[in-house]
Amino acid sequence: DAHLIIDGFHYIFLSMDKYGTQTGPAGEYLSETKLAWLKEQLDAALEDDPSGEKPIFIFQHIAPRGTVLGSETGSDIGLKTLLAQYPNAVDFSGHTHRPISDPQCVWQGEFTAFNTGSMAYLAQTIAGHPTYESENVIEIDEYGSWIDGVNDHSVRNGVMYYICEIDANNVMRVLRYNVATQSVWGEPIIIDSFGDPTGFDYTDARKTSSQAPVFDSEDQINVLSNGYTKTEITFPQASCKDIVQNYRVDIYNGNTLVKSEYRLSRSHMGEKMPQNMQVTLAGLQPSTEYALKVFAVNSYGVQSLPLEKTFTTSNEVSSPTPDIFSVQFATSGTATDLVTGQALTYLKSFSKATVAEDATLGKNVATFDGINDAYEFDGLDEWVTTMNSSFTLETYVYLTSTKDKTQVIVGASQEGGFSLSYTTAGVYTFNYCIGGEYKSVTYTSGIEQWLHIVATYDSGALKLYINGALVDTEQVSGEYQPGILDGRNMVIGADIRTDNTKIENCAYSKIATVNLYSNALSAQQISNIYSSYIN
Repeated sequence: DAHLIIDGFHYIFLSMDKYGTQTGPAGEYLSETKLAWLKEQLDAALEDDPSGEKPIFIFQHIAPRGTVLGSETGSDIGLKTLLAQYPNAVDFSGHTHRPISDPQCVWQGEFTAFNTGSMAYLAQTIAGHPTYESENVIEIDEYGSWIDGVNDHSVRNGVMYYICEIDANNVMRVLRYNVATQSVWGEPIIIDSFGDPTGFDYTDARKTSSQAPVFDSEDQINVLSNGYTKTEITFPQASCKDIVQNYRVDIYNGNTLVKSEYRLSRSHMGEKMPQNMQVTLAGLQPSTEYALKVFAVNSYGVQSLPLEKTFTTSNEVSSPTPDIFSVQFATSGTATDLVTGQALTYLKSFSKATVAEDATLGKNVATFDGINDAYEFDGLDEWVTTMNSSFTLETYVYLTSTKDKTQVIVGASQEGGFSLSYTTAGVYTFNYCIGGEYKSVTYTSGIEQWLHIVATYDSGALKLYINGALVDTEQVSGEYQPGILDGRNMVIGADIRTDNTKIENCAYSKIATVNLYSNALSAQQISNIYSSYIN
């Protein structure tokens, strides 16, 4: 806590004393003692400037409730009431991790408030989204794909901070400086009135008067690739007086809305935001005509007129190629993902499996000791939104021992995610986290035999195939939920732990194949793939 006076301006710094405590109501981060101290300092500043025309700057961590973006919840319930008595108060807060490119990061009501954003770990809401308009999501790639929850990912990093200037006439100019381009981003925020709230410009009324984003007359949707269940499209960024916050892609089959895909614009990257957005549309039907409508949405939820396009998916292929992941084991014991070229890791408690060529299968097979052999793949994040629509896990596995424990053949399941395991009851189980709980399909069988195991998820149906035949189906509802933190990574031969340095439930096994697909393979495709192993 401190109160400084520099060149006649008052700067008050306030620390929380109730953060993380269980006393008092939710949202009470400052005690009555703290608020009383702050009031004393504000009154002292007013005595120095009875006109109330000079701003009084307050710096503290958690925003006053119901002010800047992100302060609807998780903000202080007592601070706003106090500051409302001082219209020349200017509060700077953090905590929300919202990007300061969003116009709602400055707010004026009874006083002025700024959200200072973050130089890392940005979080956003998605304006207009039925679920995530009020909940945090984080970006996971350069095209604005996102997941909910918390994850340490480099694309979350912010690149902007404020430079605040004030002149002799008490006119304040706030610049947003872009570290990536080493330049000022956007137009300055000008505040020329502090003592009289009737002269405030950055009020909640901006929502009703905000202008819709606009696509250029020459902008169009382009189809990059068109498969039988998946299509990739691109379209240019729209323009907006405020900012384009996100894009919504509506997919229609005739007059029926099939689903909507959302992407964040990455406005916090300033001039380095992508010029074109790229979206993967998965979970489609083969040989089907679809119509697309792409809307640009500003941070207040106001949307543009749409870009429109129709396309027809291609015919189903007999043996699809894995597009998320496909492992290749080397006789040296190393493993590589053939889709990305990424070398799989084995961390402190991992070790390499023993790999040898299997003449019958015509490929290398990895033998896992059931103790600490395992390989890790960390590229699942960018597929989370796709896995909400459709997904396939394929493996060819031979368990060598039951032991007295659950064995995880492929695992990415820490408070979410998916896994394929073998239990002490002799049951192969595929778990997929839907709506916050694991849903399962199972098959009871012994060990010491090669099994071709395929698990699929498609629009509410979990299915399990063994050696080309469907053995179990479960109808489910809800959204796919990935694991937490580093528990989102996938491990072959075990399951991941949340600290990303340990594994658990290692499998006594031989594994020839682990493939992941972004679509749900059909029964005929699975039968064709199995035939390639036995013929």
